[in-house]
Order: sequence, then C-alpha cells, then structure tokens
Amino acid sequence: MLDRPDEEHHALHGVIERIDQVLVAGVGGEDGDGSATMALRSAIDLPTDVLGACPP
Repeated sequence: MLDRPDEEHHALHGVIERIDQVLVAGVGGEDGDGSATMALRSAIDLPTDVLGACPP
C-alpha cells in the first residue's frame, strides 16, 4: 500500500529536478529560436504524464 506513494514521490522528484534544470538553462540563454520555451513546456507537461502513468 505504501509502494505507490513512494514511487510517485521518486517520479515527481525527478520531474521537478528536470523543470529546475530547464529553468536554469533558460535564464542564461536567449530564446531566439524558441527552443528554451519548448523545453520548458515539455518539462512542465511531465508531471501530468507521470501522474497519469501511475496505476490507481
């Protein structure tokens, strides 16, 4: 019963780390081609994907 919350915690931790990395990379760079914006959108979509993939 406790396995699921533990798995979700680890999955979400990884997602938050990824969002943090994308934000740090985006702060210092220019986004003339939109790649930083697309990377951020992709990273922000991950929590929904991760939570949707966890079995009830």
